[in-house]
Amino acid sequence: MARFEKGKSGNPSGRPKQTTDELDLIYACKQKSIKALDKLEALMDSENEGIALKASLAIIERAYGKPRQEIDTTTNQPPEPPKIVISFFDPKDDKEPPKNGIRITDD
Repeated sequence: MARFEKGKSGNPSGRPKQTTDELDLIYACKQKSIKALDKLEALMDSENEGIALKASLAIIERAYGKPRQEIDTTTNQPPEPPKIVISFFDPKDDKEPPKNGIRITDD
């Protein structure tokens, strides 16, 4: 037997309406998000590369979403972690600096 009758909604009342308190909270958060984005933009120019990288990633992830992580469901083995190496420019070893001073490889 089917769980729901064909042609009838499983939720005839629809989604519950948001309360005034919920709507006020959402509005307040949206107002603060402008200031938070300004702060992230300022942190992108930080002398501390770790802070600048985290701020940059936060902005990128909010604009484009986090990268998808494919999961192979055909095996019982856990997926291998991505092999990403981040190396910084060393003028003694490298002839030409990578873009933004950071080289990302999949070696």
